[in-house]
Amino acid sequence: MKRLIGMINTVRATVLSIANKNNYGYITPNDFNLYAKQAQLDIFEDYFYQYNSQIVKQNARVSGSGYADILKGIEEVVDSFSSTKSLVTSGLNTYEMPEDYYLMNKINYYPLFITQGAVTVVSLNRIVDQNADFIADGVQPGMLVVSVTNPLDPSVIVTGDSAFVVSVDSINQLTISSNIGIVQDQGYAILSTSKITEVERVSQNKIFYLNSSPLTQPNSTFP
Repeated sequence: MKRLIGMINTVRATVLSIANKNNYGYITPNDFNLYAKQAQLDIFEDYFYQYNSQIVKQNARVSGSGYADILKGIEEVVDSFSSTKSLVTSGLNTYEMPEDYYLMNKINYYPLFITQGAVTVVSLNRIVDQNADFIADGVQPGMLVVSVTNPLDPSVIVTGDSAFVVSVDSINQLTISSNIGIVQDQGYAILSTSKITEVERVSQNKIFYLNSSPLTQPNSTFP
């Protein structure tokens, strides 16, 4: 954190120095934050144009390898900003997008439900449910954990955050990969990560025609 603050102060001092040199006047902290946010967004958007350009070069066999593999470097930079979240249910077959999303890469459907319950003891990065038997339910490391409003209805997700099971500590305790904001008596659901289906992306004008025929209607097998 100290290193990050030091970097921000260094950048701001450099910007103020350039502004004073060119007689642009003083830049307030609020103005600096706005300019910095816009500059970061411009740099981030440019990664996608660079990525597309490098794919064209790769297909034309004019790209390099090793340290000259620019495409790999761009992928690593973009991946550092990527995150996996569960969509929040806002109505029947209606979901809310994450507040901080910029680009939706893909949506996966988890068809295999394992178990659900309610947290009885709040613990950091753990699911503790005195009424559960995770071993008998077949919970295994790598499975997906999401928070739900109703323990009896795992289809309603609260926070949109998710985590993965790291270990099954006992019949009523799990260690998960991150804290997903589950509080006392709040519900959770555990889903298997096998047989995941990627949801097909279609344009808005095709939805009506797809729903008009029972042969093309979305279902749990072909969402």
